[in-house]
Amino acid sequence: MTADEPILRHGYRDRRILIAGRQPATRSALEMLLQEEDGLKVVGKAVDINDLLRQVGPTCPDVVVLDWDLPGAPIQTLLASLRDLGYHAYVVVLS
Repeated sequence: MTADEPILRHGYRDRRILIAGRQPATRSALEMLLQEEDGLKVVGKAVDINDLLRQVGPTCPDVVVLDWDLPGAPIQTLLASLRDLGYHAYVVVLS
């Protein structure tokens, strides 16, 4: 995490969210909805599993919201890869 992360009034940092989905309109709509909420910050948008895995390290998300049909590999493979990388955050899978 970086020193320039926003701090909320109560001393907590924003929850960092990475969105991964095949449809640009869906990614944009999710981003718009999430950024309307105080305490949430979209730190990246990925188009497939390889893109998501490249972004996890640099963006340090607290939550990954992803499409069940994300291109690249079965969702179970992605979840295993995240675990193997030492990623310990929430994953929300949309179908």
